[in-house]
Amino acid sequence: MGERAVSAARAEHSSSSPPPASSPPPASSSPSPSSPPAPLSSPPSSPPSGYSPFSSGLPRFFSPTLPQLMGSALRLVGSEASHMTRSLRLRPGDSAELFDGQGSIVTVRLESIDRQQGLVLIATEASRKVPFFGPQWTVVAACGTLKGGRSDWLIEKCTELGARAFIPLVTERSGGKGEGRVDRWERVALAAAKQSQSLHRPLIHDFTSVSGLAKQIQQSPIALLGAPNSPPLLAALGAVDPSLVQRGGLLIVGPEGDFTPSELEALVAAGAQPVSLGLQRLRVETAAVAMLAGVSLVAHSLLEQVELHGNQ
Repeated sequence: MGERAVSAARAEHSSSSPPPASSPPPASSSPSPSSPPAPLSSPPSSPPSGYSPFSSGLPRFFSPTLPQLMGSALRLVGSEASHMTRSLRLRPGDSAELFDGQGSIVTVRLESIDRQQGLVLIATEASRKVPFFGPQWTVVAACGTLKGGRSDWLIEKCTELGARAFIPLVTERSGGKGEGRVDRWERVALAAAKQSQSLHRPLIHDFTSVSGLAKQIQQSPIALLGAPNSPPLLAALGAVDPSLVQRGGLLIVGPEGDFTPSELEALVAAGAQPVSLGLQRLRVETAAVAMLAGVSLVAHSLLEQVELHGNQ
C-alpha cells in the first residue's frame, strides 16, 4: 500500500477525535501460541451484514490485542510499528486498521511516534467482531522436511484460499519435523492473511502422527484423503451430504513417496474418504492447494445455489 493508501488514511482523520488515554497498554506484533485442534462449528450461511474487508482502503496491521472502545489507546511496538511508520510512512493524524487474526478489527488514528516506546494509536470507533465465513477446512500435510521454501508456499497459498487451520503430519516416509517450522509457518500465515485481507489467520497446530490423525478423523464431519487410484475429488464430493461440504473438515495429503499401505489402511479405517486429484503425480504442496481449491469451489457453488433458491 503506497501513497494512495496513505492519502486515504489522511482523509479519515478528524480533529475532533477523542484525546489519547494516559497509559495505553502495550501490544506485541508476534503471533500467539498454537492451540490444540477444536471441534468444527458451523459457519454462517451468508456473509455478515455489511461485511466487506476491502471497503475502507486503509492500511491494515496486526496486533494480538485491540482497543475495544472509541477513544481508548494502544501502544504498538515491534515489526508492525516499524512497517507502519518506516515502510508506509504513516505520520501522526493518519488512520489505519488493526486486526487480531481472530476476526476483530478496529480503525485507529496514529497519535504519536516514539522510537523507544513505540506508537500510540487511538481507536476512532469501537472494535468489531466478524465471524469466520465459509467452510472450515483443516489442511493436514506431511511437509515438515520439504526444502526450498515449498512448505512456506503451501501455508501461504492455503491461507489465501481460506484454510481455517493447518496440521503438519509425520509419517514413516516424511522424515523428521524440521526445527522451528511451526513458528515460521505462523509468521507466513499471518503475512498471507494480511495480503489477502482476511481477518482470520489459520491456526497452525503442532505436528501429529498418523495414529493421532486417525483419532481426529473419527471426530471430523468429513475427511478427504489424497490417494491414487481413487474416485475423483468432484465425484466423491457429489456423493457427500452438501451440508458437510459447506461445514468443512479435514483435507489430508501424504508425503513424497505417499503413505505406506498400513498407514493408508489405518486412515481409511478411521473414516477418511480416498480421493484422486487427477492423472498427474503431484508434489505435496501442489496436492494440498489443489484439494483445498477444489472443495472451496464446490462449497461456494453450493452456497450460490442455496441463495438462488432462497430468492425465488
